[in-house]
Amino acid sequence: MNYGISTWSFLSSDSGEKDLVKIIQIAKDNDFGLELWLDWEIDPEIFQKKNWTNLKTLLKDMKNLTLHSRLLYSSDEKVLFEEIDFCSFLGAELIRFSSPFVWISDRHRRLFSQSRRNRSCLGSPLSFRGICGHTIRKDSP
Repeated sequence: MNYGISTWSFLSSDSGEKDLVKIIQIAKDNDFGLELWLDWEIDPEIFQKKNWTNLKTLLKDMKNLTLHSRLLYSSDEKVLFEEIDFCSFLGAELIRFSSPFVWISDRHRRLFSQSRRNRSCLGSPLSFRGICGHTIRKDSP
């Protein structure tokens, strides 16, 4: 069995630790896998493309590396495709999407937007076909 921690746990706890570099080291020191929460509100620039190479170095030899999309209540194809590219660049095993806008139909999106706190959500749903198409194009020689 493998164990892992999410960087989100540090954001939502009183652990005191909010430095991503230290959190990565905590995971490595305890032989845990790591889920990078891409909506890192403490330092929003940390996952920008200009920092990818440094992050890849920090995450070298990380077991069970996964990413969690920052698209929680909206859809943005450009952001999503950049996150897929980042996942591929890092060699991560998985990128998790929690947004219902990644998979739901227009009809269901309208119902969802009207039904709860999501009335202010903007954007159209992103289809898995589009996501897979982008991933295949990235992986093709």
